Amino acid sequence: MMEKQIRMKVKGKLMRTNLIELQKTTVIICFMILFTLSFQNCSVKETTYQKVENAEHVVVYYEEGKFLGWPANNGAWSADGVNMLVGFIHGDYKLTKGNHNIGGNQKNWLARSSDMGQTWKGYDPDNFVGDFGEGNFLWHLPLLFFL
Repeated sequence: MMEKQIRMKVKGKLMRTNLIELQKTTVIICFMILFTLSFQNCSVKETTYQKVENAEHVVVYYEEGKFLGWPANNGAWSADGVNMLVGFIHGDYKLTKGNHNIGGNQKNWLARSSDMGQTWKGYDPDNFVGDFGEGNFLWHLPLLFFL
């Protein structure tokens, strides 16, 4: 394959260069210029989050030998700033290398506070949507499509 070459005059000297290499270099330079220009009008937007000074951390629920966690997966609610409700997973603790330390018997629990989070009471709510009743309900789902 014969490569196309062009002649360029650089600093008074006649040079030959590979056309494909010149195109690659030109494309790279264009992308670098566009990338740089894309940040010219960027400004750091201020957030509306308020910094909480002197935040106090409290234990919401504790039970020996149990894994209790993942409130972000279950939600937290407060309608009036006084009464609070937090969902979490309640399961058997099982030391597992390279994974979460949760074993079987997992259920969704709630913790409720009526004094702005100073004290909490954890409980397993009846007919909670995340528990699917007794046993594993998920294996019944394909059958629902055929009924």
